[in-house]
Amino acid sequence: MKDERDQSMAILVAVVERWNDTHLQWNPAEYDGIRETVTLYESAWVPDIILYNSASETYLKGIVTTNLIVEYTGEVMLEMVAHFRSSCNINAKGFPFDKQTCTLLFMSLTQDQDKIQMSVPNDRGAELVAYEESAEFKLELITVAHRNYTDPCCILPFSAVEYSITLSRKGMFFLVINHVLPMVVINIIGIYYCVCICLVGLEVGLSIFTLYLHHLEGVPFPRSMQKFCQLLARMPFMRMSQFIEVGNGKKKEKKGKDMEEIKETGAERLSFPLFFDDLIRISKKQSPNAPHGNERETEISPNNDEQQNQEPKKEPRMIPGQPDFRAHLENWRIASKILDRFFLFLFAVLNVAISIIIMACSGD
Repeated sequence: MKDERDQSMAILVAVVERWNDTHLQWNPAEYDGIRETVTLYESAWVPDIILYNSASETYLKGIVTTNLIVEYTGEVMLEMVAHFRSSCNINAKGFPFDKQTCTLLFMSLTQDQDKIQMSVPNDRGAELVAYEESAEFKLELITVAHRNYTDPCCILPFSAVEYSITLSRKGMFFLVINHVLPMVVINIIGIYYCVCICLVGLEVGLSIFTLYLHHLEGVPFPRSMQKFCQLLARMPFMRMSQFIEVGNGKKKEKKGKDMEEIKETGAERLSFPLFFDDLIRISKKQSPNAPHGNERETEISPNNDEQQNQEPKKEPRMIPGQPDFRAHLENWRIASKILDRFFLFLFAVLNVAISIIIMACSGD
């Protein structure tokens, strides 16, 4: 992991150190054939090898040491797990297609090359057995070299081992995360906003439509509408009021007569001139000086016949007091309630589904 702002590289590694200590040699024959033993880290001498170019303020807290494995020849092995943070000069000029090379410089803090001589076996360097690939960077190359490092504090140089790690940034990762994904999310949010605006307008229109059905009078309730509402009521699992049955088979013989009465009364109610004539007729009947009804009818009947012939035929409408008028009105109100609950359920599901899709896209 690299930190461009702090100019550093963080790495989690397992470090193995080997050295020979002549004070820890013994003859296995004198100790029941014991050729190897394990001792505590604090019970023997350990070289003070550190990461010289460390950039961590808590260096010691990031190192976990184990016990020492000592052989009868004086060969000592120390294994430890360390979280190192080394300083690294990062040049992001070619971002996001840049390559960076960082180093890990290990050497003794107090012992110069005359006292401690570090080396790296030819067949073993940096082993990548447990290496986990980063999602941001790709490991290109690791090289190990021995060098003599001169410190301003001392005359003699120090023996050091330097690991050079070359990393290349995954350009497509940054293009997708920093550019493509935000643009896609912004477009999705814009589409979501437009859809919400359309849904709000549609909700208002459907609310007005259901309110219109609730107060609809004088229009017979069709059986197809009843079946459609019964189907919608099953989807949100809501309790539905029973529709009032009207227009059964026993009344078919009276259908022609009823339709003629509906046409006549409906034409009178829907025609404004005839409506005013009715008012005049009622006022004449209530007046004591009014002429007989036959005279009035003979006076206005020619005009009425002419107006009826001139006006187009109007569709029949039901009027208060007519049989089944109240039943049809109640059926329209039941249908409006069913549609209102269905639209509420539908828009609630749509809002939740669209919100989940937006959050899922933003999470990716």
